[in-house]
Amino acid sequence: MSSRPSSINNLTTNDTLITLLYAANILLPIFIAGTSTALSTWVIPMILTNPSSKSAIYQFNTTVARGGRFLQPLSRFLAASFAASRLLVSQHPDQSVAAHWKYWAFGTVVLVSNAPYEIIAVFPVNDRVEALGKRNRDGDGDLSEIERKELVALLRSWQKWNMGRVALVFLAGVIALWTTFDTLASK
Repeated sequence: MSSRPSSINNLTTNDTLITLLYAANILLPIFIAGTSTALSTWVIPMILTNPSSKSAIYQFNTTVARGGRFLQPLSRFLAASFAASRLLVSQHPDQSVAAHWKYWAFGTVVLVSNAPYEIIAVFPVNDRVEALGKRNRDGDGDLSEIERKELVALLRSWQKWNMGRVALVFLAGVIALWTTFDTLASK
């Protein structure tokens, strides 16, 4: 008889729950990375064509706010799903399944590393664009030529730094896909 509580035994032997987590761990990175890629390759270039700096700042800030409202919670859920997979898989009675816990742990670390990356690389750009908008909110409605050039540089910088986030989520998705296939192959 196992020394683990029966509730843990029930969870770790619940292959349906583990299968659902595996599916989420594959599908969510595709959605998150795809949406984030579209922001850099489609939305920001469209914003850059806007002749009004004030409107471009509004569009960027709206895009960032929506990303924070939808993509950030999904990313947090994804990291929690990887962590739950690691926990359940590490306790699985089938050692060919349990051996894969390290990959889920690595994927969790990859996803969690997105937070400091955003704080260091992405959020300062968001804040600077917002500051440009606040400074010119009461003005004549547009930025000076120097500020407009700064805005364009900031938006291009954001495109680049955002792709770093995409790369981390994509890597986690590759880890999930590989781990899932390797788990199936070892059973």
